Order: sequence, then C-alpha cells, then structure tokens
Amino acid sequence: MMEDRIEHQAAQAAGQPDRGDVLARRALRGIQWLSGQAGRLEMPFWDSAALRLLADVAGAEAALLYWVEPPRAGAAAGQACQHGLLPADYQPLAAVPSRVRSLSLSAAGRFVHMQHAPGTAGVVLVPVAVAGRQCGVVHLYCRELARLSTVQTSTLDLLGELIGYVHRHCVDTRVATGGAAPAGSEPGALVDEATGLFRESQFHRMLNAELDRAGRYGDPLGMILFTVSSGESMPDPASRVMQQLLTTWGTLLPALLRRMDHAFVLDPGTFAALLPRSGEDGLIRCGGELQTAFGQMLAENFPELDGLCLRMGAAVYQTGDSVGDMLQQAAAGLARAVAQHSRDVVILRRSAGGLSD
Repeated sequence: MMEDRIEHQAAQAAGQPDRGDVLARRALRGIQWLSGQAGRLEMPFWDSAALRLLADVAGAEAALLYWVEPPRAGAAAGQACQHGLLPADYQPLAAVPSRVRSLSLSAAGRFVHMQHAPGTAGVVLVPVAVAGRQCGVVHLYCRELARLSTVQTSTLDLLGELIGYVHRHCVDTRVATGGAAPAGSEPGALVDEATGLFRESQFHRMLNAELDRAGRYGDPLGMILFTVSSGESMPDPASRVMQQLLTTWGTLLPALLRRMDHAFVLDPGTFAALLPRSGEDGLIRCGGELQTAFGQMLAENFPELDGLCLRMGAAVYQTGDSVGDMLQQAAAGLARAVAQHSRDVVILRRSAGGLSD
C-alpha cells in the first residue's frame, strides 16, 4: 500500500524520528483525503489540493505542476496548475527528473545549478509518472533551500506517483464532455490562484450542502468569518508585504483545520471556515487555535506587521436556518469583533428580538 510506504519511509527521516513521524502523519492524512476525492473533484481542483499537500510536506512556499507530455487524451503539455507565488521571472525546466532533486536558482531566477550556497532560493523537482512513463514534474519553490534538507525524498516521490496515478485512472470532466469545460468550472473562477482556497461561489455552494446535511441528520454545524485586522491603521491590502502575508496565511489555513472542515477566501483579507459537527464550544476552540497560529506566523515571518490579528464572528446552525440566517449571524459577530477590537470568537445568539450577546 502506498500509504504504508509513506508512513514507514517518512518516519525514518534522517536522524530526526520525531520530525519523521510528523511528516508521516501529515502525508498519510493527505494521501487518504486526496484518494477519497480523486473521483469527485475535477482535475484542476484535485491538482491544487495535491500541490498544497506537497508544499506543506516539503515546507515550500509555492508549487507548480508542469506536463512535459500530455498525461492523457484531452490534456495539454505545459503548466497545468500552480499553488502559491513563484518568482515573477521563474522559468520551469522542460526536463523530467528521474528522481527528486534540489536545484538552486540564479539571481535572475531563470537558471538552476547544482551547487547552492546557504540561504539561497531554489526548487525541488518531483517527477510525475503516468503508466510508468515520466511525463511531468512538480516544482516546489523554497526561499531557503536548506530548509528542505530534512525532507524524506521518498515521501515526495510517492506523492508524485499519486498525481500520476490519478491522472491515469480518473477521467476529467473536460474529457467526458468532449473537451468543453462546464460553465463556471474554470480554475480561476472557483479557486484563488495565490492560496489554492476556493472562492466565494464555492463557499455558498458548500454552505448550502452542509445546511442540507445538518437539517437532514440533525448534526451541528458551525461557521467562522474572519478578517486580518489591527487596532490602528491597516496596512494597504494591495501592498507587497500584505499580499505575502495573506497568501501565506491562506496556504496554511487548511492544515490548521480538520479533514472534514472547509476553508475559503472571500475577499482580500477575509476568510471563511465551515465546521461540520461543531457547535459553539468547537467554534471557540477552533478560533483560539487559529488566533494562536496566526500570531506565530506573524512572529516568524512578518515581525514588521506585529499588532495584526484575526477578528472573528461565528454562527451556529439552528433548525430551519437558511444560508442568509447563518451569514447574517456570522457577519454581525464579525462586525462586533472589529468594532470592539476583540481577539475572541464573537457569537451572537439569535432570538425573537434579533441577534444579541
């Protein structure tokens, strides 16, 4: 079983069994989820999730799936999917590596060389094979290549095999429809290119589906709306450092949630999370964990933005609630959190007189 190989090999990571165990569990959870979604998601969305997992396991800032040869009928060679932000002048290699290898980038970002000095940026190339033929490569970009030194390359190799396997055995909707993409299914329409998170249109679809499930089976359902905010003047969301922060946070967000949860980006700086089977206590606990993780991310990567935090408003499903009811409750809680500069999850309770504390 591929899962067993990943768990065994990643757990043996070079002299760091604890880190190996973490990598093994993370990769195994991701493999299980990706395998379950292989027949349900169209290729662009499944590819985005696979790249996010690869980047997470490798500690990379961005990932790119590049086909040297079409993996199946109806597919095209060239760039297929991207997760995160690559250097603007980065040029993918056309060659397919026979094994995982790391390469440094030149100062211009256009060339690679095998010898890399400490602190230099680089890429890790992960081969993708379909039916035993190498026809693609995943590029994992890291600003400091040395950070990848503890990653077990066999784990990345196996994840590359999974990508090839899915493209070999799962048929894309485009192929089934004679090459025509369903309306509104283009990756740019549903998925945020920077973070890989689904956009607002998918948020409403998923909220409808989860509300239907909660109403049918009587399960609890929670939703959190949160935005990056400050008690003082906010940095310009369009500034480069804020774009980097929002991209980094959006990339980290799925790993901070449970496998059954869903994360979305609604507007620049505004995110949403749907938490099936979570009531008020679960929302408060999740919100606290997100706030802590956001603070750690700031301290480690964006110390110049110290003072920013998450403002969070949440909604708890009550029998008969509509999408509008849930959104109104969460949006009102978020507005209260922003107005009061609160770091806690604000949940306004619904009653006959409206929403109240």
